[in-house]
Amino acid sequence: HAGEAPAARDIFAAVLGHPATPELALAAAEDLADDRDPRGAQALDRLITNGSLAAALRGQAAAAHTAARIVTPGLVAALADPDAGVRVEAAAALARFAGKE
Repeated sequence: HAGEAPAARDIFAAVLGHPATPELALAAAEDLADDRDPRGAQALDRLITNGSLAAALRGQAAAAHTAARIVTPGLVAALADPDAGVRVEAAAALARFAGKE
């Protein structure tokens, strides 16, 4: 989407609002966050803290923070997630930011 970034961002943002496709929402959030669009960070924050989503998806949202080079309140809150895998992904992401891989 490099040549048509504004149009692509609008399409990705539209996907974020569709609750039936959390996997697509995660992919859209990652792309938006990579482009430094604040809607991407907001969406990653919502995805990682949404307890109704599968733990695997919340863990992927935690990992996506690293690629997007952002820390959200949800990433920090994920350290207390009921699922151990999510907690590990959140801790790993935060450790990468601290340079403690």
